[in-house]
Amino acid sequence: ARGTEPEQLVSLLRGDLDWIALKALEKERERRYGTPYALAADVENYLQNRPVEARPASAGYRLRKYARRNRVAVAVASGAAVVLIAFAVMQAIQLRRITRERDRADRITEFITNMFKVSDPSEARGNSITAREILDKSAKEIDTGLAGDPELKAQMLQVMGTVYENLGLLDRSERLVQQTVEIRQKVLGREHPMTLDAARRLAWIISEENRYAEAERMERELMESENRSLGPNHPTTLATESDLCRTLGLAGRYDEAESLCRQVVETQQRLLGTDNPEVLDSQRRMALVLLQQRHFAQASDLLRANLQSCRRVFGPDDPRTLVIMDDLASALVEQELYDQAEPLYRQTLEQKRRVLGPDHPSVVATALNLATVLEAEQRYPESEKLQREVLAQCRRVLGPDHPNTALSLYNIADVLSSEHRYADAIPFLREAVDIQRRVLGPGHPDTVDSVYTLARNLALTKRNEEAMSLLRDAVDHGVDAEAAAELKEGAGWKFLRGQARFEALVIKAQEHVAANFSKPN
Repeated sequence: ARGTEPEQLVSLLRGDLDWIALKALEKERERRYGTPYALAADVENYLQNRPVEARPASAGYRLRKYARRNRVAVAVASGAAVVLIAFAVMQAIQLRRITRERDRADRITEFITNMFKVSDPSEARGNSITAREILDKSAKEIDTGLAGDPELKAQMLQVMGTVYENLGLLDRSERLVQQTVEIRQKVLGREHPMTLDAARRLAWIISEENRYAEAERMERELMESENRSLGPNHPTTLATESDLCRTLGLAGRYDEAESLCRQVVETQQRLLGTDNPEVLDSQRRMALVLLQQRHFAQASDLLRANLQSCRRVFGPDDPRTLVIMDDLASALVEQELYDQAEPLYRQTLEQKRRVLGPDHPSVVATALNLATVLEAEQRYPESEKLQREVLAQCRRVLGPDHPNTALSLYNIADVLSSEHRYADAIPFLREAVDIQRRVLGPGHPDTVDSVYTLARNLALTKRNEEAMSLLRDAVDHGVDAEAAAELKEGAGWKFLRGQARFEALVIKAQEHVAANFSKPN
């Protein structure tokens, strides 16, 4: 091996050969090899990877020698040992996972069992325990029932929050989903997909509660996180953008909502296809923005196509299909096609009552719309009767400060005004304006609408100064955004969304009051 480096040679010569050389050179005869044959035998031991006689033979030394003599067998045995060890480790991990899942299943079983357990038979009232009562009981006990498993607790909280939301109980839903977000942020991190999903659900609920500024802030923060962690074209990111379109539209920022909606729909169609549920949802929001901007023909065409797709994809009784039916009927109303809108509203109302139950907020909204159509068809007694039923339902189901409660008050006043019962309409309008100013703000188009209608009725009952004061007060309190309204010549004032600025309309309105309502009727 003449190519061996000196350093390597020194390393090779150390060990057994050192011991053999030293033994051969021992000064004391009895400690040297007895014969040349013994020396040759020990050298042969070295060459054959057997323990040499010249050095102490420890167990580790003998094991190393054995391994060198039987490299293949040792390698095979070692490989087998590694496989066995790995298998044992995997089995241990699998057993641990199975045990964890079994424990989790046991916790779920126990939690669900407790959901249906009535501790006091007197509370059961026979078989009259409702799903709502079971849900309320579970929401109270989830902290103790699932305290040891935060991920499972978060999952169950979100499920129960969604059920509350579907029942229209938004305040309870918000509390549960807020807890879900907090747990997942702590356990999984702020940008984990499951955390983002819960945060998106929470923003949606807050938007449903008409807290549009808060919902917009949350949705924009979500979009930033999703852009970083998922990318701008991820379906979840696009879905959050679509939610933001909806929030902007509800807040009355129609131009901004339309621009973003068009961008989202185009991207979703390219990436997800035309029949994807997220695409259909974004198309509906686009149609609603077009309606708010008075592009009725475009909105109707888009809604008809969307309704056909929803019936095909979801089925005729799916809540998503029923929502589109409502929207299309509203578009027909805006075009004064009442003969088409009324049967569509009646069909939608019948299906919603069957699918969602009589007190669901969506049922209330459809009944509200049908009553408006009856008024437009000048069927005033029938419309007023239905409107009063809807108002009682709104107060009971939605609460006194919900925008639909204000809308119901406004609609009753509108029916009364149509019957020339202006004084009777004024208390309903005052209550509607108070609600809308608190909930929607003074610059929201619906608030502006109610202010004008109240001022008109005050003028028609010879309260001109109060009518003028109401209009001036509206301007003084910061209504300086586009109010999307114009006066229609002819029968008094009619509020139309999407056109003139509020200040210009106030001037026209004041002139109209001064010119027309200072004289005897």
